Amino acid sequence: CKAHNLVAVLEVHDATCKSETTSLIEAAQFFVDAKEVLIGQEDYVILNIANEWGGYNQFVTWRKGYCKAIPMLRDAGLAHTIMVDCPSGGQQAIAIQKEGAEIFESDSIENVMFAVHMYGTAGGSAEKIEKNLKYATDMGFCVCVGEFGHNHSDGDIDEDYVMEYCQENSIGYLAWSWKGNASPVEYLDLSLT
Repeated sequence: CKAHNLVAVLEVHDATCKSETTSLIEAAQFFVDAKEVLIGQEDYVILNIANEWGGYNQFVTWRKGYCKAIPMLRDAGLAHTIMVDCPSGGQQAIAIQKEGAEIFESDSIENVMFAVHMYGTAGGSAEKIEKNLKYATDMGFCVCVGEFGHNHSDGDIDEDYVMEYCQENSIGYLAWSWKGNASPVEYLDLSLT
């Protein structure tokens, strides 16, 4: 990453779509345990504590969980940007508007960004894309599209508009993913070789 001026987003996938706080705390502990490798790499590493952690409409649980996990990283001396995925598979961006301020404020150095995953629920139309990203930008928070594809089980994605809107509004975006998606979502692989 350093040789190519890239920033890596490190994430723990073990807590994907879980909503028990213990799974989030275990994910945070992974980074605490790896702190010797991570400290000093702040310019090249963003820490995404847990991929898509938090259940549907569980905004308070989502907030409380991250308000416990983020201080763990800071107390361990990790000063990296922390990426927090929205709950419900990363797509329930309204949680940022409802609970994001307390998550942001739980970080002693205020270096939190939010990620919205744009599949059919959050990214199925221009209207949805704008609305879901504005939940963060209207509050002054940093946000990125942490995942998106061209299609998904919950509907078609307006991937062209995701990229257009993000470019016009200086919002970063990451397509999911280069290779390795298992059935039934192997269609998300960007590379066939």
